[in-house]
Amino acid sequence: MNKTLQISAILFLANSLVLAAQKEFTTYGNISVGKFYTFNQEPFYSFPDVWPNKWTDGTKLTNETFNEAAFSQEEWLGWQSGSIPVEIVIDLGKSYNIDTVKLHTCSQTGLQIHYPDSVDIWTKAQTEQDWLKLGQIPGREDTEAFTESWFELNTDYTPARYVMLSISAPADKLFLIDEVEIYGNIISKWKHVPDYGMYQGAFAVEEHGWWDVSHYEEQVNKTCSMILWYHQLNPNESKSTFSGTLASLWTNPSWLGKDIVGEKYLTIGWLPSWSTAEDIARGIDGYDEHLEQWFIESIDYSLRYGNSDPIWLRPMNEMNGGWTFPNKGHEDECWGGDQLNYRRAWRRLYNIAEQVGAADKHIFLWSPNGYTYAGEEHYPDNYYPGDQYVDWIGISLYTPGDIPYPNAIISGTGGAGTFDFYGTWPHKPMMISEGAWRPDSTADGQRWLNEWFDIPQNFPRIKSAIWFNGDRKIDTFSPEMVDLYRQRLSEPEFLANPAAGRIDLNSDGIISFDDLAPLFSDWKEPWIKNFRDNLLNCPEGALILNPNWVAAADCDAEDAWTVETGEFNGPAAKISRLPAGQTADLFTRLPSSEHYRISGKIANRDEFANPYCSSFLRIYFGAYLTKDKTVGLDGFCVEIYRNAFGSSSWADGFRIRDEQGVSLVSNYLGKLSRPYEVPFVFERTGDNVYISIGEDSQKIEQHIVNEFDPNNSALRFYHTSLGPEPSDSWVITDLEVLSNAGLADINGDRILDYTDLVIFSEKWLQKEWN
Repeated sequence: MNKTLQISAILFLANSLVLAAQKEFTTYGNISVGKFYTFNQEPFYSFPDVWPNKWTDGTKLTNETFNEAAFSQEEWLGWQSGSIPVEIVIDLGKSYNIDTVKLHTCSQTGLQIHYPDSVDIWTKAQTEQDWLKLGQIPGREDTEAFTESWFELNTDYTPARYVMLSISAPADKLFLIDEVEIYGNIISKWKHVPDYGMYQGAFAVEEHGWWDVSHYEEQVNKTCSMILWYHQLNPNESKSTFSGTLASLWTNPSWLGKDIVGEKYLTIGWLPSWSTAEDIARGIDGYDEHLEQWFIESIDYSLRYGNSDPIWLRPMNEMNGGWTFPNKGHEDECWGGDQLNYRRAWRRLYNIAEQVGAADKHIFLWSPNGYTYAGEEHYPDNYYPGDQYVDWIGISLYTPGDIPYPNAIISGTGGAGTFDFYGTWPHKPMMISEGAWRPDSTADGQRWLNEWFDIPQNFPRIKSAIWFNGDRKIDTFSPEMVDLYRQRLSEPEFLANPAAGRIDLNSDGIISFDDLAPLFSDWKEPWIKNFRDNLLNCPEGALILNPNWVAAADCDAEDAWTVETGEFNGPAAKISRLPAGQTADLFTRLPSSEHYRISGKIANRDEFANPYCSSFLRIYFGAYLTKDKTVGLDGFCVEIYRNAFGSSSWADGFRIRDEQGVSLVSNYLGKLSRPYEVPFVFERTGDNVYISIGEDSQKIEQHIVNEFDPNNSALRFYHTSLGPEPSDSWVITDLEVLSNAGLADINGDRILDYTDLVIFSEKWLQKEWN
């Protein structure tokens, strides 16, 4: 890189970049509202629960309604006590720091209804942990007439995913509960928010409704970093499935096409048809089963050509607009207008996603209409499901009559019908989910467009904007308006690629010159670090090593792979005491590069519990991925094995195997003393492969010439326990992936040159090129 270009780049960043935006915010509230729960005893027949599914025994206890004024059988859930306490376990979906547990109960001895004698509260942060007692709530004195009371326990903050209420009551007496509330800190983590600028794109269709993104991009002279599509949410429609419809977006070249994977983010308007919010809240007509299957398929990378990008999911949008209300002339669009059941429906949908592992992988975009026509009772905050259920806040931004303009709609300063979106949820990233200026509007078009394109400066927390190029196409603009649109869209804040907004390249939370070091220090350096020690544990036990990689492994032992941070230098993937006869299997895609190096250590810290146990750990490099993107068993691998044939006879050792599983070289070592750490290395340069495991006299290595597809490879960890007792624990630590198509080749063309710098902001260095 020449000095002029280097200095220019540094000056640009010095003038335009500040510390990275805060990536998480803490609020406080009722975490349990809408959450699933189970109980160990069926309720009394006169006071049953309602709307159960496979994850919850009902909904009455977390439906945010309770009976304080008078007795109502409809609200209450009751049990007739016996010798065994009634146990209610609430699943918060993930671990939160909680400090308050409340349950609402009542007494009316004239109807043989009594307060509980006591309620013991137990918690655990993870499924496999033992219950820990948080405290006990004492009972109350019964009353002949109806009285109600909140039983409440206040404690220090305690991490909990599961909260169990163990309720004791007088023998053969009836006690009732109609609501449980669990309060604590809710962490709003900013997911896939660009450090710099904002995503931009369009709902771009041609006159017959087919996708026409390329035409839009030609019109505006810029590629999209995000695109919008619409999708049905209806169990009774064949076009509502993910595999049957949405998956084709990645396989049809005229739609997204597989070559767009990683180049554009996708957001979908997910719209029910012929269903109300209450239908979804109740899970009737197969909604629960449909959502479960949809979410499972949506995180199956084989259906998305290996794409691990999230989808911005926008269910039941514009619920406050009026046209989505039942009996408003749109019978097929009737999910709005019912604030309580809308909140319940959203929570049920999200909870199902959470149970199958999709909530962490996608972006849940809650998106009202920018203008409310139906009165203040339908203002957006009345439909908000809660911070724990929303990742991004969206808004539909159009021209409702002559006024207001974008600034007034976003800030709520346009009079009746407008709402302060930006000020109400300052802890959430926002996006313009869809919007456009209407050419037949009497509003000043130039002012409207300029306010739209001034959003990054006026509302920096808005990080994406989608132009509705449907019935408000750019084609209908005057030449002057088209020129203005192109000119403003060309500004660097409007990102032409999702990666363009990622300036915090070293993931230290700070935007600084350190992020540019890999680019400026040695542009042709052969190995660039591409793995930043940000291991994440996902629900099925697989790992995501960085946001562009894929995890889709099967694991017989639930949550077998974990992430350890204290014992080792940085995060490490650990498999602990795998039960006999089971396997734990996970993999990630490798960088699409012909040159990369993988290294790390395999650590073993304990002994077999039984002197006749056996287990092995294999690490596959370049494992073959089939056409449907499932991992095959082939691939070069290093293997470390342990066989115990009694208290004094051991066979420990290493092997290197080829793609057919044939042992190329091995080293029998007898019994290795614990603890130990064994280094391994895998390097590929073109068709030349080098593999080694061990060090010093124990080291074995192999040089191989082998053809391969750089776009079709994976890094795989595979462990088998042969019993008869659970295996010992293996740890993979100090894992590092280096690739010359990593940070340096930012635009992915496998050529390391100045064009890679464009990714920071579209063409901001163009004038400085020679």
